[in-house]
Amino acid sequence: MTWPCVDGTRVLKGAEHDLVRGALGMMTDALVDHYRRDEPIPEYGVPLFDCFEPDQQLWMLARVGSALLGKKSLAHINAIDEASVEAIFAEIMDLIVMEINDPEFAKCTRSWRQSVINAHQQQRGETNSMKVDSADRPRWWKLVAQVHAFIIPTPIYRRLERWLDGDPKQLDLVLSQRGLDRSFLDTLPPVQTVTQTQVAIDEIQSLVF
Repeated sequence: MTWPCVDGTRVLKGAEHDLVRGALGMMTDALVDHYRRDEPIPEYGVPLFDCFEPDQQLWMLARVGSALLGKKSLAHINAIDEASVEAIFAEIMDLIVMEINDPEFAKCTRSWRQSVINAHQQQRGETNSMKVDSADRPRWWKLVAQVHAFIIPTPIYRRLERWLDGDPKQLDLVLSQRGLDRSFLDTLPPVQTVTQTQVAIDEIQSLVF
C-alpha cells in the first residue's frame, strides 16, 4: 500500500490524497461515459496512456489508484504505471483550465486550484504565493508539475526514450543499471471483458467514495 515518493515510500495523504482522489473520480466518470457510449475517448497528452482502449485505461487507473491511495501494493512499477500518474496530473491541469475558462464550472465543483495549492503547501511545509483566483496558466502548470514531481520524479520511461530505437543491448544495460528489466517497458494492460471492466470501475469508486 505504498508508492515511491520523493520523501520516501508511502501512500498519499491529506491534501495530496484529496487532489489525486478527486481527479481519479473525474477521469473515471469521463472514461466510463465514453466506454458505454462507444465514443472517441479523451486524450491526456500522454501517448503511453492515450494509446489504450477505455477498458484498459480503467484497469490502469484502478491499479495505480489503489497503490497511490493506499488500498493495494504493486510488486513492480512499470512504464504504464508512470504514464497513468502522468495522465492523472494532466487531468488536474485540464480541470484547472476549465475552472479558469468557465466560472459556472468553478461554482458547481470543488476549487481545483485551491486543491493544488493545498497539496503543494503540504508537500513543502510552506505557504506559496499563488492566488486561488489566478488565471495564469503557465504558473498553474508549473505548480501542478511540482506537485506531480514530488509524488513521482521524472518518469523513468521518459528517460529511456532515447534508447528505445537504438541497440537493444544498450537498452538492456541502461535498464539493468536502474535495477529493471524489459518487463518494465513490455508490460501492457490486458484487454478487459465487460465484467472485468466493471470490477475496475468498482475498485476506483471504492477509492473515490
